Amino acid sequence: MKKNLFRVKLVQTMIVGIILLFPTFARSQNELPTADELRGKPNEAEQQRLDKKQSRQAALRQGIQLYKTGNYAASETIFRQLVEAQPEEAKYHFYFGNALFYQRKIEEATQAYQEAIRLNPKYALAYNALGFLQATQGQWDEAIAQYQKALEINADYAEALKNLGEAFWKKGNTAEAQNAWNKALSLYTQQGNNKAAQQIQEVLNRTAQ
Repeated sequence: MKKNLFRVKLVQTMIVGIILLFPTFARSQNELPTADELRGKPNEAEQQRLDKKQSRQAALRQGIQLYKTGNYAASETIFRQLVEAQPEEAKYHFYFGNALFYQRKIEEATQAYQEAIRLNPKYALAYNALGFLQATQGQWDEAIAQYQKALEINADYAEALKNLGEAFWKKGNTAEAQNAWNKALSLYTQQGNNKAAQQIQEVLNRTAQ
């Protein structure tokens, strides 16, 4: 009997202890630092890096917009600054090359595209751009090689297929040209790019005659 009374008192004591402890535990849980607090605020050096990154991103958007509107000289200035600030960033060299190319600065544009490829050997856009530049100089074999590299990286790169078809056509390889154009036509159609698909279809119709 005494043992039973002892057990009952022990259980009562434990329950009271838990009740008394719970509010303290709840308060301590509520007072735990948030994820943001655990991460902490960036120090001055980190903040400066963040600010510079955001500034470069804004400059990149501005440069692309200027390029799209045909203001190549202004976009060249921006991309040149980005390249100087971040020489290991492949995409800056690529856009820099585009701005140079449309100002007929062929040698500089070639170097910019080549640097983009050196920094990122899987940069299909840069291979295609370099191929297009070489095609404008009548370097058809070199252009074909660049387009094929772009397509090794991205087999569904419709623009590279379109350009490859033109290069083959200029070389007199009619069957290969039409094969590339047909693949480009299929991809443009799948992508819903009706304007590009219509242009390719017109090319196929003319070259089939």
